Amino acid sequence: MKIVILIDALGWELLKDRQFLNDILVHRRGVRSVYGFSAGAIPSILTGLYPQEHKHWGLFYYSPENSPFRWTRGFAPFSDKSFPGRVWRHLVEKISRRRARYSGYFETYLVPMQLLPFFDICENKDIYKPDGVRAGNTIFDWISNRGIPWRTYTYREMNDSQIIEAAHKDIDEGSSKVLFLYLCEFDAFLHRHRHDESAITNKLAEYEEAVRSLYEHANGKDTESKLLVCSDHGMTTVHQEHDLVSRVDSLGLRVPQDMIPMYDPTMARFWFKTMRAREQVVQVLSETSYGHILTEDELRGYGVFFEDGRYGELIYAVDGGCVIAPSYMGRSAPQGMHGYLPEDPGMTASLLTDFPVKRELKDIACFRGVMEDMLED
Repeated sequence: MKIVILIDALGWELLKDRQFLNDILVHRRGVRSVYGFSAGAIPSILTGLYPQEHKHWGLFYYSPENSPFRWTRGFAPFSDKSFPGRVWRHLVEKISRRRARYSGYFETYLVPMQLLPFFDICENKDIYKPDGVRAGNTIFDWISNRGIPWRTYTYREMNDSQIIEAAHKDIDEGSSKVLFLYLCEFDAFLHRHRHDESAITNKLAEYEEAVRSLYEHANGKDTESKLLVCSDHGMTTVHQEHDLVSRVDSLGLRVPQDMIPMYDPTMARFWFKTMRAREQVVQVLSETSYGHILTEDELRGYGVFFEDGRYGELIYAVDGGCVIAPSYMGRSAPQGMHGYLPEDPGMTASLLTDFPVKRELKDIACFRGVMEDMLED
């Protein structure tokens, strides 16, 4: 039996000086992540491609013609305050998802309601099933094409503890040869507790116990079992917050007539309707001390250059440890954040295996090949 466990945000900075299954997963290293959030990083792990190739990067991309929120344009004259509360936003999400027949991750966070009709959501399909990405193929296509019995477990159906329990049941049943577990709750934990090293150690001990029990169970059924544990990125400690939104708003530019913004905690993306708006925003961004505008060469180097500008005509990257707060993802600054440029140490992902890895690992896109080697052995 082969078991692959993707633990969201299990960064190398957290593991390198801690005990975490060191006796089992003896082959371990930090691996460079890709720029951006899980929306782009996980498809890179599954496909072996970069975001500009598999077409997943930010959760939202500019596409007013195909936006699942097009039907809400009639509400644009009203402010978000006209429809307060999570109930209205949840209703918009539910209707939009159903109308578009999207099966992937679908969440609007705090994106202003008047802006939603300009955006599509990149994960229109469930990426943990075959044919789940916009371009390329995933490890699940590869497994299915070879007729290997397999199962995936994700947050869509269960929480982390329920996933572990379900995997134990499938090990007993013995019908699946490959188990792929995506455990996402560690990411949310670190957003809240990145400053608390003791809490992190205790939480890691919980994951260690859960993974160990699964590994020992599998080995009890099949002594040739193999285990791979990896992450999509790490988590950087936040020490500064900056209100970039208010600074740009002070320009008095009209949204959406002059420009359309998208504010993530670690980057700001813009689409412009006038050259004057672009020049003013560039001037504001150039005056900041906590980030910089990415050049085309940088974007290409990070594998996130999109010729059509769908993920941003201008992209401003925030320095590691700083966040934009408030942003469209949250009103306040978290204790920990990811989505920084991959050279930030806190972004480094982890790869832990009980077998030697023979491939050169440039970054997390190489995990796909490691999985293939594991499954073919």
